[in-house]
Amino acid sequence: MDVWKVNPDFYKVIVDPFTGKKVVVMPPIRPQVCIVHVPKCDVYGNAIEPGVFDDVLHQAADHVIVTTDEIVPVEYTQAHHTEVTLIGKFVDAIVKVPYGAHPGQCSGQYTHDEEHMKEYQLAAKDDAGFARFLEKYVYGRTNEQYLEAVGLGRLLKLKYY
Repeated sequence: MDVWKVNPDFYKVIVDPFTGKKVVVMPPIRPQVCIVHVPKCDVYGNAIEPGVFDDVLHQAADHVIVTTDEIVPVEYTQAHHTEVTLIGKFVDAIVKVPYGAHPGQCSGQYTHDEEHMKEYQLAAKDDAGFARFLEKYVYGRTNEQYLEAVGLGRLLKLKYY
């Protein structure tokens, strides 16, 4: 299917000024909010996520919220300034959220939770199963209650030491 034919108000076909070939273009995505989870961040929003952070994602958003496993002293980010992947001047808010990337991995902190992901996949096969999953882990739960439902033992097995 030619997407530019289906939605010509969004997609445009233009001539690439460098190659002279026709290309499909669209307006840039401009999200209102970008939420990024990182292992470490200082109180000013200077965030460290070794090796995996796409450091331009936040530049597209009107507002940036950083969730982090650990709020570190400013002296830490200053001493590790070459590892800072997000500069605080782009950050609107910082929230400490232990295991905030769960069931995904958080670079240098913990690996992904394969058991939880399989539970999710199984639950998502039908509406009733998914509703039970949401009741168990999501609805009406704080982050601490979510982590309790996952289980401390399982979370500790995911941690890098």
